[in-house]
Amino acid sequence: MRVMRGPAQAVAAFERAVELHRGTGNGSVPAILLVWHGEARAHLGWVERAASALAEAFPTLERANAAKALAIALAGFREAATLIRRISVTQ
Repeated sequence: MRVMRGPAQAVAAFERAVELHRGTGNGSVPAILLVWHGEARAHLGWVERAASALAEAFPTLERANAAKALAIALAGFREAATLIRRISVTQ
């Protein structure tokens, strides 16, 4: 497996993985994949796009009582929000 060099490559890989899962016919995407996708988007500062992926994953994770994945999702979003605030202050 190829090592990804940064968040942009990660987002592209996760978008492809989500697309492949949705194309299977049943349309389900593993919630943890959506969390990782959201986290990668958050690292790029794409807060709204990150929120979209995380919001899609949240109900599944909550039903599964997947506390660790939920924590990762929330931490990624919080990090993105902090980054956006820093960028706003410096401009």
